[in-house]
Amino acid sequence: MGFASSERVRYHLGVLPGALTPLGLINDRLSAITPVLDATLLGADQINFHPLVNTESKGLKRRNWSPS
Repeated sequence: MGFASSERVRYHLGVLPGALTPLGLINDRLSAITPVLDATLLGADQINFHPLVNTESKGLKRRNWSPS
């Protein structure tokens, strides 16, 4: 999606291109997107994403997103 047109990003994820985030996958009702994350993210204590808008960021700590 990083190379997709703004129309495709808006259609599939319902966000503007500057707010593209893995959190937008919740809007992918057609399952058209295959998420790919860099493996180094899996070892991070916290990862930060835009929460579907590009005017703020949210930090997700490992205990919130990784199975124990």
